[in-house]
This record gives sequence, C-alpha cells and structure tokens, in this order.
Amino acid sequence: MEAWVTSLIARLGAFLSQGGQVLWLILGLSLVLWLILFGCRRKLAAAEKAWRIATATPTIAWMQTTSKGRARLIAGALIRVEQTVSADLHWAKVLVGILPLLGLLGTVAGMIESFETLSAQGQNDQQTLTGGISAALLTTLAGLVCALPGLVAVHRIERRSMHLVDQVRARLRRFMRPGHCCLPGLHKQVEKETTS
Repeated sequence: MEAWVTSLIARLGAFLSQGGQVLWLILGLSLVLWLILFGCRRKLAAAEKAWRIATATPTIAWMQTTSKGRARLIAGALIRVEQTVSADLHWAKVLVGILPLLGLLGTVAGMIESFETLSAQGQNDQQTLTGGISAALLTTLAGLVCALPGLVAVHRIERRSMHLVDQVRARLRRFMRPGHCCLPGLHKQVEKETTS
C-alpha cells in the first residue's frame, strides 16, 4: 500500500513539474473552487433546514399584517433565500471560466518555450519538439479536467438554490389564503394582543 502511495506522489510530482508554474496555479485555483463549492453546499443545507422551520407556521406578526404587507414579507424572504449562496456561486462561476483559459495560457507558453529551445539549438529534432508540445498540452488538459466537474457542481448548486426559493415561495403563499392559520388558538391570541 505504501509503495502505491509513494508511486502516486512521484507521478503527481513529475506531472506538476512538467506543466510548469501555470499548472500549479490551476491546481491552486481548483482547490479554491472546490472549497467555495463545498461552502455553498453547506450553506444551502443550513438554509433549507432554517427555512423549513421558519415557514412551518405563521407568526403573530404575519397574522397582524395586511395582505400587501404579507406580499412584501414574502418578497423580502425570497430575496434573502436567493442571496444565500449567490455571491459565493458568482466566484465559483468565475473560477470555472478561468481554469480552461489558464490551461490554454500554459499551452501557449509551453509551445513558445519549446520553439525557442528548438531554434536556440539550431537543429530540427522532432523528438524534442513533440516532447515540448506534449508537456505544453498538459496544462490544457488540467484546466479542462478541473473546470468540467466544477461546472457540473455549480449547475447542481444553482438548481438546488432555485428549488429552495420555490419551496419557500410555496410555503409562504399558503399562508396568504384568507383565514389560514396553522395554530388553532392563534387568531384569539392575535385579537388579545391587538385589543390590549
């Protein structure tokens, strides 16, 4: 088992040294991307639980508010739900867009370096040229491999966030129906508080 881990670490080190500094940058940004995505997922799970509890029954303030006031409360709640992960998700989308571009940047830089080495030697060695191009293309591969799963994860988190907005909207709108009250004695309690 230890030999397998050592071999894997050695291969990973050789891969990263072949790709150059841009490959290290891609790796670092990929780690940041996944930290953001896991944070979004954690925030959404907490928000789902909190909104499920918050929208279980209408509050006394809700019952005292007019229908226009309730519509404003719903709009404010939906904005808060939408903003749960929107800022973090924005940065995740930026990173998903940057990673393939960094891969292309690394490829172009590697090709330039390969051609400069070839022209400095003054010979037409195809093996040197193909080795340099192969190393340069590693960054494009790394950029795409890091960006594609991130793109899927961003899409899933966006869908989950929109689903939460729809759930909160549906749960709050059921309180808009006239005479709706989940707690049997709540109307009497509201009447007592408003008369006193």
